[in-house]
Amino acid sequence: MKTDHNVLVSILNWNTSEMTGECVESVMKMRVDPGVSLTILVIDNGSAAPDWENLQRRLARLNVELIRNDTNRGFAGGHNVAIKLAHERQMDFIWLVNSDSLLEANTLTEVLKVMAADPQCGAVSPVVRILENQEEIDFCGTYHDWENLTFVRAKTVAEGRQMESDRPMDMWLTGTVVLFRMAALRDIGELNAHLFAYYEDDDIGIRLARKGWRNRMAFETSALHATPPAKQRPPHYFYLMHRNAFLFFVAHTPAAYRARLRWRLMDKAMFTANRLRRKGLASSADACLLGALDGWRGQGGVPALDRRPPLLMQVARKLLLLKHARWLDKVA
Repeated sequence: MKTDHNVLVSILNWNTSEMTGECVESVMKMRVDPGVSLTILVIDNGSAAPDWENLQRRLARLNVELIRNDTNRGFAGGHNVAIKLAHERQMDFIWLVNSDSLLEANTLTEVLKVMAADPQCGAVSPVVRILENQEEIDFCGTYHDWENLTFVRAKTVAEGRQMESDRPMDMWLTGTVVLFRMAALRDIGELNAHLFAYYEDDDIGIRLARKGWRNRMAFETSALHATPPAKQRPPHYFYLMHRNAFLFFVAHTPAAYRARLRWRLMDKAMFTANRLRRKGLASSADACLLGALDGWRGQGGVPALDRRPPLLMQVARKLLLLKHARWLDKVA
């Protein structure tokens, strides 16, 4: 493998200082091969004062750089601070690692091995397993299903290998633990801060592929990722997922699949809102509607949840219950 690789690891903290500390320690325990220089950067993304103070104490004795943003810039804006720094320092790679992730001892070696074997590889992810059930795979490859405005995920490593072989230029990677080649980011630009959080990995994966860079998996290694059940997800998650679905699919859907695009995305948001209402999650249901409304309008940035959905949207959601009813019980 080529020597003299400079790798910047970027880890965002947002009110998760203890978990972030555990993530940093797992990064520091990885094997670092000769010729590889690893720099760990933790960016506090506007956490509350007690968590920020605890983070400083937690990392005080570790060989880690620490930066604090005054406000929460989201996943994209937060990591863009590190990407700019990586450009300035002429790093070869930047590795975006979720603070709720833990890495294996060989993860760095294996992701760099994939990069070294393919000069047109712009991004690599290890297999991601669920922390709470480590036999279960969270991610091992995916591509977009433009016709149905969704994505198809491989369920097993064997499926992931086949997917990568069959669709080398359609693959994209979730942003959980993804290594980027800095030459590729110089070509396509940084993360889309307009998205704030969620779908920024879809977006950068598509931009890489359309410039000829491949998104690939390192199947010989894994990372663990804490994955809370949907019922524990806060309203802003549902807002961002539906708002950014609009922003992403409107920007990138090929012409052959754009018929009634906005109305189909709105129907998906209404369906999710009805499903959440049925589960008693009224705030999350309203967040879906607000996200869809702002996505329709092309609004991005910080989530805006301090309002009610317009009456017309609430009426439309109720009317669509007739259409959605037979499917609601089939979806978890």
